[in-house]
Amino acid sequence: TFDADMTRAMYLLLKKGVVKSWYNRPIKNTLDQEGVRATIFLSGLWASAYPKESYDLAHDPLIEIGNHSYSHPAFTKNCYSLPFVNNSEDQDEVEEAQTAIYSATQITPRYFRFPGGCFDKIDVETVAKLGLKIVHWDVVAEDGFNNNTDSIVERVLSRTQNGSIIVFHIHDGAYAPKTNEALIKIIPRLRAKGFEFVKVSELLGL
Repeated sequence: TFDADMTRAMYLLLKKGVVKSWYNRPIKNTLDQEGVRATIFLSGLWASAYPKESYDLAHDPLIEIGNHSYSHPAFTKNCYSLPFVNNSEDQDEVEEAQTAIYSATQITPRYFRFPGGCFDKIDVETVAKLGLKIVHWDVVAEDGFNNNTDSIVERVLSRTQNGSIIVFHIHDGAYAPKTNEALIKIIPRLRAKGFEFVKVSELLGL
């Protein structure tokens, strides 16, 4: 799985031209070349910034999309320095993302992933009431802000087991600079161990 993060600060950097792109296109090229199926969780701001790319991802038979909140905030305090939102704002974050993603893709996500994996009981209840299934992970690639390709590769290979959900990032720049280089090594080595790659819906049978 991949997260397409975009906070309001990231969106502003993009619009000002400080950052050229928050879409790591080579990752998608690698997935295509290897025929890897994956689930990509889009933040609403990412979908708004990249409507064509979001549409293409959503309608690619190898890919399914999920909801990663609208502005990628922290749903609990002290979550990776992300801007915090109160429980009263949960529903807006989820619904605004659903609207933005549907506007870009004409597809309504069925799955939700909390930014940073941070949540409390009320957060979970709110997402459930909105009819989305929460998807977490058991393997963190730690590709964020990591310039050491081999550390990403070894971390994933040493922790992946049957049924694992691995979390990577598909945004570009300094925030996830070595993800594609790591994937190029990870994919064949996991296949050599007998693993196959599926979408979350296939893994969960939903």
